[in-house]
Amino acid sequence: MTNKKTIYFLNEKNDRGNTAGTKLKNDILSFFKEAQFKPINKIPLVSGNKKGVFYVLRSIIGLIPVIWKLLFSKKRTIIMIYPLIKISFWKRAFYRACKRNTIILYVFDLLYYQYKCFNTHKDFTLEQECKFLNNSSVCILASEKEKKILNENGLTTDTKVLDFLDYKSDTYCEPINNRIRNSVAFAGYLKRSTFLKRLDNKDEILFFLFGDGFDSLNIHNSKITHVGSFDSESLVSKMKHYMFGLVWDGDDEKTLEYFYGGYEKIIIPHKSMAYINAGLPLIVWSKSAIADLVDKYNIGIKINSLNEINDAISLVDEIKYQKMVNNLLEIQKLLSSNYYLKRALNDLIT
Repeated sequence: MTNKKTIYFLNEKNDRGNTAGTKLKNDILSFFKEAQFKPINKIPLVSGNKKGVFYVLRSIIGLIPVIWKLLFSKKRTIIMIYPLIKISFWKRAFYRACKRNTIILYVFDLLYYQYKCFNTHKDFTLEQECKFLNNSSVCILASEKEKKILNENGLTTDTKVLDFLDYKSDTYCEPINNRIRNSVAFAGYLKRSTFLKRLDNKDEILFFLFGDGFDSLNIHNSKITHVGSFDSESLVSKMKHYMFGLVWDGDDEKTLEYFYGGYEKIIIPHKSMAYINAGLPLIVWSKSAIADLVDKYNIGIKINSLNEINDAISLVDEIKYQKMVNNLLEIQKLLSSNYYLKRALNDLIT
């Protein structure tokens, strides 16, 4: 990416364990540094669950240059990943900076759904979130569906849609003859994925699970194997031996119409990018935001419920499957080169 204008970014340090989301966010920050964008804070703001005096002091020290530079900055272009870390401490400085600078928010996730997921801030609405986002000059969004729903809830600022979320990795795609037949990889926080307990033993599909929290599910099913929990850098290579990657969440195997369905109707799940990099065609809910991309690029299959998974896989012959894998390989090359974010920023900055 080439530009003569100085671009600034909010420097972060993410310490939230082995999640695809953590890796994706760190990839974005690495790209900012490679593109020679300037951090507005040399000491990064730390997101994580650590506590203690040292952690609090480090957080405060990291906030001082952020507040100072935002209060007095003018005519700068500043990129920030949203949700913003510790925004309650520097919200006024952010509002002031929005009036005098070009603020680009990369909308990585939405607080409305995070709060719903953990049953906190029950009175926080999507309309309130859109009102906050409207302070920025432009929002970079993951999907057209996300743009549509946010617009319906009051988002009026300019937007740029990515389609795919860049995810850097080597090409790990395994030849299809070396893959385990009728196998499905599933990565996520397994304790939350209670639908796994009710998968039909009669299904011919073999499930291979990745992530923490498996013991809490108390699963005794010969068709389900817990492979383990791995750091995000090595997860892709661990999943390359399977045939499909399942994008699903929550406690219902029959439908995603409730909370998690609302989330997947608007957000592109981070785990789906890990599957794509492993060369695994996706199995997705038919009403999800990523289902549009599955159709457009022919990179997987859509289902209405997990009860359909066996029949859906049986309809994919070797020729169809190889075509999906070939399409995934083309996208994987783009993901690893930060193509989608570069394209968005080039359009915005130039």
